[in-house]
Amino acid sequence: MTDVLTRPEIATAATRRSGRGAGPDFICVGAQKAGSRWLYDQLAFHPEFWMPPVKELHYFDDARPGFRKATRLQARIERDLASLNRNRMADSSPTLTERDLRFVRAYLDFWQHKGAGVDGYARLFDDKGPQRTGDVTPAYSCLAEPDIRAIVERFPDLKVVFIAREPIERFWSALGMAARQTKSRIKIPLTPASMLNYLKRKNVSGRSYPSQTIARWKKVAGEGQFAFFFFDDLRSDPADLRARVLRFLDADPALQSGELDPGFNRKSKSAKLQLTDELRDALVGHFAEEIRICAETLGGRAVEWRKKYNL
Repeated sequence: MTDVLTRPEIATAATRRSGRGAGPDFICVGAQKAGSRWLYDQLAFHPEFWMPPVKELHYFDDARPGFRKATRLQARIERDLASLNRNRMADSSPTLTERDLRFVRAYLDFWQHKGAGVDGYARLFDDKGPQRTGDVTPAYSCLAEPDIRAIVERFPDLKVVFIAREPIERFWSALGMAARQTKSRIKIPLTPASMLNYLKRKNVSGRSYPSQTIARWKKVAGEGQFAFFFFDDLRSDPADLRARVLRFLDADPALQSGELDPGFNRKSKSAKLQLTDELRDALVGHFAEEIRICAETLGGRAVEWRKKYNL
């Protein structure tokens, strides 16, 4: 099997990183539709990182999407690994190595035996060797303060990254993604009432207020452990954003992420919903106070959000 693994492994289970704890070195807690896939791609090809082949692990929110993705991935591995790796190369995704295959098996076993708990979760990253690694799961942005405190206490050296996006844009992008899903119950065309009703869903509203997410994480994870960035900078200067995130993660921004351009966006061709003036006005009314709070508490690009809507 190893003869089809075209990306060389830099570290193995026998080579541990010294001076760092077990488990992930960082987590990215979102935001959803704010560049978490961009970050995952940049790190997956950076020589100082090994990223699990399943992007969103969902351990701390106890959700199943990661397990379902890993199940499908394992089935493709067993069917034809060589073909899978060729497709991944064509898709600008890292080819799977022996280490990645071990992770998928361990992750599936972990979900089927949840009694392993947080120590079992930490062991999923035992193969990181001298590289950095992490868990990119935007759903963690919804975690309550006690859960955040438990994470930070268990992994005191953990770095936490959050990328904030202007609330109306982020929600509309997330709504479009949900509408494209096969089993979506979102009825198009939307009305202001149906849209705002969707926004009331717990798993939707919990992701829609960046000021609250940042406040919860900053309260527990102190300066130097938690950092937030702006999606706006991914649009205007992705190389600079990449460099700042890498420096926060104690990695070298001068090292390239393989052949990926800093602005690489694998989702650029996704179909987009049209935001009508009527729907936009309803969203401005709903998010006006949040946008004002973001401008006052986050500063930076959030000030521009307020100006954008004349708030």
